[in-house]
Amino acid sequence: MLCNASNAPATQYAHAVADVYLGDRVKPVASAPAPTAAEMAANAGLYRSALTGVAMVIGKDGGGLRGRKWTFDGHGGAIAADQTAEVSSAMTAERYERVAAAHYSDAQLAAFVGVYTSDEAETVLNAAIENHTLVLKRRPDTTITLTPTYDDAFTADHGLGTVIFRRDANSRITALSVIEDRVWDLRFRRTQN
Repeated sequence: MLCNASNAPATQYAHAVADVYLGDRVKPVASAPAPTAAEMAANAGLYRSALTGVAMVIGKDGGGLRGRKWTFDGHGGAIAADQTAEVSSAMTAERYERVAAAHYSDAQLAAFVGVYTSDEAETVLNAAIENHTLVLKRRPDTTITLTPTYDDAFTADHGLGTVIFRRDANSRITALSVIEDRVWDLRFRRTQN
């Protein structure tokens, strides 16, 4: 479903079209039982999507489940599926993996400093350290604060979403990716250190 407005309820429109064409041949899956307190305590933590890299926190009280059916594998992996979809469908299920939270010293943040360019977005981002925090600067006067989530990944203010720094086979940072609700892996190549 494609929409030209970011505030258009695309999912709702897609379901409405499916209802018209498929009618009663599609039945919603029964609601999943809520995870037990013991399950939530055992599986609480920071997770990242294997599809997008976006991080999310699942709380001990079940906070963060976002109305989806979660299945935990007991080894740090999980699958989240929409309540109205079959769990086996690749289009409606998303894999997650547990990750450790990242914390950086100024010296460690220095590895991310540089100039990153996207021909697709026709934008240049300058990564710098200000007041012990990694920031991205964009002309003419925007400064975007990056908050560490897991190794090489940050959440960004100003609605930029998630920023993931990409490394080559020698662990050198060569690019960064921007991931938002409607943008997956918009690449900016590192042009200067």
